[in-house]
Amino acid sequence: MKDPEESLAEDKDAFFVGYREVRSNDKKTTKVYLTRAGVTAGTGTASSETLAALGENTSSSVVRFRNASNFTEHGSCRTDSKKELYTWLDGIVAEGIARSEGMDTKGAKETGGIDGSMTQGQGQGQGKGQGNPQPPNP
Repeated sequence: MKDPEESLAEDKDAFFVGYREVRSNDKKTTKVYLTRAGVTAGTGTASSETLAALGENTSSSVVRFRNASNFTEHGSCRTDSKKELYTWLDGIVAEGIARSEGMDTKGAKETGGIDGSMTQGQGQGQGKGQGNPQPPNP
């Protein structure tokens, strides 16, 4: 199954701060979109989405996921496990959040990125005893 959105060129400089899953009306396919941070080149929009993965129902309870063919900068993902898919996506988002922390707070607010109120480690899957427990930079 090749989706028309897979023909779009991959933006290798994009970084992502979230994702969402969309199921088709017939429930046969699932699309997973990553939300970009920052202004999208050429469009001037504050944020947009990129198709990251597609899922196809192989039976009543199994969905086989794979990365979109034009989304390869972050490696590949082929799995029947939503947990594995979410682990892959969480890694991409954690990298994007880390990159967006380098933006100044004013720029982040204007582009729909982080707003400076996020504490370090929040949303990055850091568990007890991990990370660096320092307050965020003002």
